Amino acid sequence: MSELDSFSIVEPLTNLVAVQAIDRASPMNEFVVIDVENVTVKNVINGNFDDYFIYQIGVCCFVNNQVQEKWSQFINPECKNYVLYRKFKANFPDDIEDYPSFPVVIDELKQRIESKILWSHGPTDRQKLSENLKRYDLNDLEPKGWHDSIKVVKTVWPRFEKKGHGLEKISEHLGITYSPHDAAEDARATGLVLIHAMQETGKTIEELAELAGTKRPTRKQTAEQETSSTGPLLNLRICFTGTPRSCRQKEIEDLARQNGATVTGSVSSKIDFLVRLEEPGYGKVAKAEKRGVRIVDEDYFHSLLSQQ
Repeated sequence: MSELDSFSIVEPLTNLVAVQAIDRASPMNEFVVIDVENVTVKNVINGNFDDYFIYQIGVCCFVNNQVQEKWSQFINPECKNYVLYRKFKANFPDDIEDYPSFPVVIDELKQRIESKILWSHGPTDRQKLSENLKRYDLNDLEPKGWHDSIKVVKTVWPRFEKKGHGLEKISEHLGITYSPHDAAEDARATGLVLIHAMQETGKTIEELAELAGTKRPTRKQTAEQETSSTGPLLNLRICFTGTPRSCRQKEIEDLARQNGATVTGSVSSKIDFLVRLEEPGYGKVAKAEKRGVRIVDEDYFHSLLSQQ
């Protein structure tokens, strides 16, 4: 038994999906969805909080609009010089240090996604994976195009435009039941959203991919390249610090990008303001104060979204 065999969770084709295939399904109608869960950690040297450490990857493979396989892998984030910050991470294993590291997992991940039509819900999963590939000096992933399901949701269900495109809200609206904040379950729910979109529009998965556009996870991809060209936050540069009250960190960042903002991971004099959430990283707050950067709270951020 390999090191990975002891920790991977693989579920083969079952009755996990109770959704009928669309009439215009392409041959096999095959696609893959990926989701990552990242943990916030505190740097014991400078006191800053960082959130790019992945501790779980989930992949869900769909064939003919049914789940062919659901794969989940916990990962040792190897947070040297960091203290793990586990708030809001209900599925975070106490023995996370015993799990394989990202480089050990990468080959099995590639087997599931390379040369496949790949989806994720928002740009943050691509960003976190790209950061970890760079961290370990690993080659980029090579799917057959990487697509954003939020772009499909914005087109098919425009009613969500002002409410945000969080996976929980959309799943509730579509009657999809799942366990949020688990990477494999988030991937499964995203796939079901795409199946609903195919049924709603009569499009194939390839046509939805064209609708969403193609993005590849190159190392040059940054959050700044994933912003919308319209919205009330257009041309604003924003940095977040801390934990949002009502959603995950990546969801509030995605919400800012979807409304035109450029989200950066560090404080500089070039940003328009720092959004101070709950349990903020005081290193960023101190840096913003030193540079004269405006600091606002989460309520102010949401008030900007309602402006036309």
